[in-house]
Amino acid sequence: MARVTRHLPSPAMLVACLALVVALGGTGYAALRLPANSVGAKQLRKGSVTNKKLAKGAVTAAKVAKAIKDGGAGVASLRTLGTGALQAMPGTAHPGGPPSGAAGGALSGSYPSPTIANGAVTGAALAPGARTSTLKSGETIAGFIVTQGYAIGEGSSSDSGVGFQILPQHPIPFDNRILVSGASAPHCPGTGQAAAGYLCVYQAANGNTNNVIIISDTGGELPDTRLGFGIQTSAAATGNVIFEATWAYTQA
Repeated sequence: MARVTRHLPSPAMLVACLALVVALGGTGYAALRLPANSVGAKQLRKGSVTNKKLAKGAVTAAKVAKAIKDGGAGVASLRTLGTGALQAMPGTAHPGGPPSGAAGGALSGSYPSPTIANGAVTGAALAPGARTSTLKSGETIAGFIVTQGYAIGEGSSSDSGVGFQILPQHPIPFDNRILVSGASAPHCPGTGQAAAGYLCVYQAANGNTNNVIIISDTGGELPDTRLGFGIQTSAAATGNVIFEATWAYTQA
């Protein structure tokens, strides 16, 4: 009968096997246990983080708000989550404005409008043709004026007036204020019209008056007028007094 002889592994073989086991065990550990903070934005492929791969509740409004407030790399990362990831986010003030390429509509109303400094809006800053506070040369303004009352006797007076919403560049001299009793007069070609620098008042109705004058914005007859003008009537007798007219002024 043949005799079986057992050979024990040599010490060198034992050391080699032990080293192999340690090496294999170390590789498996490295594959399953990653050091903390070892995976960052550089290790993630573009589009690798999708809505389906996110656990329910993993992205919360508080986390999104903090990322935007911090203004760091997290803001750019949010863009890869899709519009649905930001819909539940409450409005968050961000002084730097919305992040570039932020999900469409999700952050609407979250960013406060900048304030307008005093004096920032001037006539020159308005769009061409925008209304300014004074008339331009050749422009005409026009309107309607009525004076009506009851006179207790001859000579009783009543006044009425209008104010210019758009001011002439200069006061209108007394001699340039013309009362027109007919269809036209020098410098006053017709209703709604006036020569440059003239105020024309076209009488439309006149009852129980013996005198009508155009007064200035200060209430007097002679001073120049720029803010507006008035009509003063003097009654011919006791009773109702009425004066109606249209007016026009053209800037020189």
